[in-house]
Amino acid sequence: MDLVYHDSSLSLVANEECGIRSCRPPRIEEFPPDLFNQEQRFYGGVTFHLLVCLHIFCALTVVCDDYFVASLNRITKCLGLKPDVAGATFMAVGSSAPTLFISIISTFFTEGDIGLGTIVGSTIFNTLFIIALCGIGAGLTMRLSWYPLFRDSTMYVISVIILMISIYDRKVHWYESAAFFISYSVYIIVMYFNSNIEEWSMKLKDRIIKPNAEADSEVDEKGQDTEAETLENNSSHEEENRFKTPKGFFSRIVWIFTLPSIVLFYITIPDCRKKEWRKFYLVTFTVSAFWMGGLSYILVWMVSLVGFTYNIPECVMGMTFLAAGSSLPDAIASLVVAKQGSGDMAVSNCIGSNVFDMLCLGIPWMIKTTIITPSSVVYIQSENIFFTSGILIASIICTVLLIALNKWRLDEKLGVIFLVMYLIFLGIATFIEVLPCC
Repeated sequence: MDLVYHDSSLSLVANEECGIRSCRPPRIEEFPPDLFNQEQRFYGGVTFHLLVCLHIFCALTVVCDDYFVASLNRITKCLGLKPDVAGATFMAVGSSAPTLFISIISTFFTEGDIGLGTIVGSTIFNTLFIIALCGIGAGLTMRLSWYPLFRDSTMYVISVIILMISIYDRKVHWYESAAFFISYSVYIIVMYFNSNIEEWSMKLKDRIIKPNAEADSEVDEKGQDTEAETLENNSSHEEENRFKTPKGFFSRIVWIFTLPSIVLFYITIPDCRKKEWRKFYLVTFTVSAFWMGGLSYILVWMVSLVGFTYNIPECVMGMTFLAAGSSLPDAIASLVVAKQGSGDMAVSNCIGSNVFDMLCLGIPWMIKTTIITPSSVVYIQSENIFFTSGILIASIICTVLLIALNKWRLDEKLGVIFLVMYLIFLGIATFIEVLPCC
């Protein structure tokens, strides 16, 4: 950190002498001027920016769950989509909306790696931390089916490979971004024929492995009953009274902290869960999307200022702070269904969201390289994000192997192992990004 004097006033500025692009802090000139100068932020003013970020994380969870996802539910019902297809499309958009909007803001406004880093970190967070949370916090041992885990993990590995190929030369062309769309279309087709593929896979497994059919049948039947009950409970998307004071000291603190946004959303967004506003679901979808876009812009702005203040690379800020915050909806949803005993649904939500998170990168990249500036390329600043992305493949392979070795059960012991793995993988990924600056 260099001390530079300007007009007899002391200010702290980031070291710009480093020639390595990946070690430069986030650029803040694309955003409006800050209320604090560099020195004020460095010596405590950054606390304000962190509080704003925490409030936006809570606000994004409210607008996503209460309005955006509710409007998507109405859209899927009106279109008459199958549950699998709806889950792979609209529901994936709903649970991963914060990550998607952060990626869009990063691509079009900052031209940096915050969005890419957020998605890479978010997928590690989903794969290891949320599954660990489910194992530790569910309070029971959950039996997992091999097919959904294998299906989503395979598609996730494919999506990571596509990402690695696209960013290998640190340039993303239009045809590379198109590959993300094609891959997601294939995933939707697989989900559409999911029942037939699963039946064929089960027959193939029975021929090869010859398992104890009676025991497996009993477990599968029990698991299907539990999941059916969970689906029935969840499909009611009942209206939650956000103005009712919650129980518990911590919950009340969070509620008071988030209350200004709760009131603002209630005034500006029609709640299509209510009978009188049900037909306005498209308005709900549009307005809530604008709110998420605006909140994501402020969030990236605040995080960029924090990173600039302490000379933290964009990818590191995305992989750590933004990734955890933007994945809150997924974490809450997975923990709820895990407590209800539906391990398959909890784990599939984590890994299935990863597929969309990874492939949604193609949306802003495709728009920028074909519509905004045709025949252009998107530049990747980080020199090591290619190797960091490779860690994602290692994390999902370890996840599947550990679950298989634990006899396809998710319990507290395995949850603790996944939590330790998350800290290790995150540490390695962060070290790889920071190493060029040392």
